[in-house]
Amino acid sequence: MYRRFAIAFVVGALALGSAHVAGAAAPAPRWVTQTGNGYWQLGYDVALDGAGNSWVVGSTSGKFPKSGDHVSHLATTGFLAEYNHRGGLVWSTQFGTASTVATGIARDANGNLDIVGRTFGPGEFPGTTDDNAGKADAFVRQYDANGNHVWTHLIGSTENDAALGVATDADGSVYVVGEADGQMPGAPEAAGFDGDGWIAKYSSSGTRAWVHQLASDREEEITGVAAAPGGGVDIVGETVGELAGAGSNHGYWDFVVGHYAADGTRTWLQQRGTDDDGTFAGDFASGIAVDASGNIFVGGRTDGKLPGWSHKAEFYGDAFLLELDASGNQLAVRQFGAADYDAVNDVAVDAHGDVFVTGDTSHQLRGAPEANQYGTDAFVARLVPAAHHDGLRMAWVHQIGGNTVAHGRGIAATADGTVTMAGWAEGPISGAGGHYGGNYDAIVARFARVS
Repeated sequence: MYRRFAIAFVVGALALGSAHVAGAAAPAPRWVTQTGNGYWQLGYDVALDGAGNSWVVGSTSGKFPKSGDHVSHLATTGFLAEYNHRGGLVWSTQFGTASTVATGIARDANGNLDIVGRTFGPGEFPGTTDDNAGKADAFVRQYDANGNHVWTHLIGSTENDAALGVATDADGSVYVVGEADGQMPGAPEAAGFDGDGWIAKYSSSGTRAWVHQLASDREEEITGVAAAPGGGVDIVGETVGELAGAGSNHGYWDFVVGHYAADGTRTWLQQRGTDDDGTFAGDFASGIAVDASGNIFVGGRTDGKLPGWSHKAEFYGDAFLLELDASGNQLAVRQFGAADYDAVNDVAVDAHGDVFVTGDTSHQLRGAPEANQYGTDAFVARLVPAAHHDGLRMAWVHQIGGNTVAHGRGIAATADGTVTMAGWAEGPISGAGGHYGGNYDAIVARFARVS
């Protein structure tokens, strides 16, 4: 378990990639900023408002800049930080026990910020009377539009559990997904053998409506969730097993896509993946977004050749973006990458129907104006669904790094295509504002849809 918290630390060798990128030149970033205190600040996810303000969540060792909380430098807490439309840090707050990470954030129509993650350690979690159920628990926490804490709840089995994604719907309901090593309280499904996925729904006031577990005789997790325009949510995850009603396992790790109605009914579920000519191929997905028509965009990494694509992934795997309709029928797919590690970690869409992804690459992606100088770079790319779903055209791509390792973890887009990425870096970022604090800094970058 907890592969999700470690996968981003892969570092690749230096080489020039061969990923094909067609379209206009990449628009320059509006700004890039980094925030640190000399210890660890890892940005995991980001939310936006229409004015271009950003809220970033993650984990920090010690006090996050502009936080008014008294925190030991030995503690690892979750953080919430607001950045203005120019990339300036406005305020931050920290929360949790001595070992907490915030992995996801969603902003509802009233401006409330819903945050999820994992907490482990002695002591009560501030803001809730819920008891820790076992080892590590998942949490869901809400702040109002002014940054005031509203409510917090823990949820977990007697083993290790985590929340990995969150989404809100039109009425403010909060959907949380994650992984669990034991039986989740209230789930009608029995726990599986080696870690399960789970999904829960909360009202806007924090009352839990239902929880469901996704289990086989092997390991799985639900890594992402997005509200569907017709109601309910679409989910994405991963499994090594065979989930009932989802189809057969394709080789080793498959990715999973499905839909849950607002009342918790699972309406469809499917496993997708490659067998890599009979070897142990891995197909992983962590990013999901849904457009106004209900089309689903899933991002991840594959070791093989996904159905509909022309050639097998390079070396350590290709990044991919898959488009499905609201019923799960495939419309388009694109793999891209170079001769080493490439992965999409998160996906966002705007009102134009354009798709934005962020992730990691260990080379220079063709079409990116920035050269890979050190190892793993974060990247942000814009893809455009082609007419009649004949493909996904890469419009532009940018890499963020310089003479350091950087990771792109979360992405969000406004209706007009203002895009913000969150992640972290192990050194100074080329062209970044702010001061490199040392060790690991949180990074935030702003792009426009077009120049």
